[in-house]
Amino acid sequence: MKKFIFIIISSLLLIGGCSEDDRNKEKYDSSINQVVILENKRLQKENNLSEEEILKREEIGIIVYDSGKYIRLLYKFNSGDIIYEFDQEKENYKPFHGDLSNLDDVFDEADYVENVGLK
Repeated sequence: MKKFIFIIISSLLLIGGCSEDDRNKEKYDSSINQVVILENKRLQKENNLSEEEILKREEIGIIVYDSGKYIRLLYKFNSGDIIYEFDQEKENYKPFHGDLSNLDDVFDEADYVENVGLK
């Protein structure tokens, strides 16, 4: 009986831990999709990818910071590492070209991580 109760409690803890990741995935899903599309368009425009080629979300490391204000993409192609910043006025994302040293506190803790060994 004790073993059965232990299994139930362990299962509930496991499910509870996974649900936060699922909620964060849902919360940032559309923003991540938008940034992946923008990055594919940027790479195609710069002739780093052909019109037929695309980076797939499953192949990209994704880190979300500051409640979705910054989304970092990491990919093997062309040593890709780019940060997109949410533009409140235009209500969309754009590549971040600012000084990263001023944002050390922001990048200390990720809100969501996907396809990266930081989980």
